Amino acid sequence: MSDLHDVPFLVAFGEELDRIATATPPPVAPGRRRWRLPMLVLPVAMLAVGGTSAAGTLLVLDGSPIPGFARSDDAAQIRPTLGTARIAALRAPDPDRTAAPWTLRLSTSGDLSCVAVGQVEGDRFGLVGLDGRFRGLPVRGGDSCATAPRPGAPIAGARTLAGSDRDEVRTVLYADGGADLTAARVRLPGGEKRDVPVSDGATVAVLRGYPEDARPTLELEWRDGKRFRQTYGASDLVIPDPYGGPAWKTEAGVFDRGVGRTMPFCFRVLPAREPVPYWGGPAICAGGKRRVLFDVLTLRPGQGGPARGFATRWRWRGPARTFIAGANLPVRSLTLTLPDGTRRPLGTNRVGRILEVLPATPTGDVSRVRIDAVLKDGTTTTYRPGQGVTRRSGGLR
Repeated sequence: MSDLHDVPFLVAFGEELDRIATATPPPVAPGRRRWRLPMLVLPVAMLAVGGTSAAGTLLVLDGSPIPGFARSDDAAQIRPTLGTARIAALRAPDPDRTAAPWTLRLSTSGDLSCVAVGQVEGDRFGLVGLDGRFRGLPVRGGDSCATAPRPGAPIAGARTLAGSDRDEVRTVLYADGGADLTAARVRLPGGEKRDVPVSDGATVAVLRGYPEDARPTLELEWRDGKRFRQTYGASDLVIPDPYGGPAWKTEAGVFDRGVGRTMPFCFRVLPAREPVPYWGGPAICAGGKRRVLFDVLTLRPGQGGPARGFATRWRWRGPARTFIAGANLPVRSLTLTLPDGTRRPLGTNRVGRILEVLPATPTGDVSRVRIDAVLKDGTTTTYRPGQGVTRRSGGLR
């Protein structure tokens, strides 16, 4: 293994981390939004359209600017050619209109095109850090490079930047579509559509929150009629909150009680992006790992309870919601009856679970909730709340 000092960038990076750890942060400027290293990079479109991303993303932390890669630390094909970098003319507003607008830095590296997402303050390109200070992004190490864009095959993706709290998190959708890109829009669940400006063949849209909260779809059009469409943050394991809260998921597991003993199967509801400090719903348990579980839970802020056997201690710090949840549903089809009597088809995710999100006090009678199932052998059955449940965490009302 080579010595650390053989990698100049890592030496500079380590020195900067030491400085940050011992520094006293300055006060945050009033009204300035603060971001830090992206928590999630989704260059899905690059892969989907045949472009190959040749670099990751290096953005600023809380201290002074992080040095760009030394020439000996990066591959030639992801090293933007000096003198080719330019800032796109477009300026995408932040959801907080007092924050610096967003844009792209475009450059080339041989036959590749490179893109960096950032903010603009005056004539500077960078990011506002968590300490409220604007810092420039280095050209080396701050860009993602891929095959040059062409109609129908852009360089596109979504960058997520953490904030001081969930309200300050940003998801930035971006695309470099080349000179013939003529139109861009973002679609959100529920039918909302936003037209997005295009300039220099590039487009940027900024959303509040994480991509799984909004599941945005980026749509692009070119002069020759070609189109591109990509949805970000979508997964059948994650359910967006229809009332503006965080996206949700279920987690499940089997507790090993020793050889020859029954192994209870438990599942719970929690935010899709695991919170710190951790919180989530109560454990709902069955006596065996293959037993169908189906229940309706109404959870409110501050609610919680102690462990009961294998049903662990829990605390709910999320918004008030009613969840219709189930697990171990190996069925051919499901029909859900909601509290107001509405019936509609229901699908399970790839691991045989369901999750529906309702207001804490839904319209109708929760006791009317049921699932009519057609099993794989063609027989039918009905599941009602409490199906298969042998134990719950304490504290439920």
